[in-house]
Amino acid sequence: MPANQTQLETYRQKAEAFPKELEEAIKKSREEGIREVNQDAKVKADLFEQEWEATKQSYELQIQSLEAKNQKQTE
Repeated sequence: MPANQTQLETYRQKAEAFPKELEEAIKKSREEGIREVNQDAKVKADLFEQEWEATKQSYELQIQSLEAKNQKQTE
């Protein structure tokens, strides 16, 4: 009987601590999720910026080429 009482008390303590442990686990998971989403967004933004810069450089080269052709034609 005393062993059952000890076991019962152990289970009660675990049951009382469970809501707090659950809340902490949820908070930790939420923070990790937010961190992952932010990292993913940063990577996507960086890639978009690199693509934009490459496109911009391409357009600038095309403009220079057309200006050079125009200059030759007017000479």
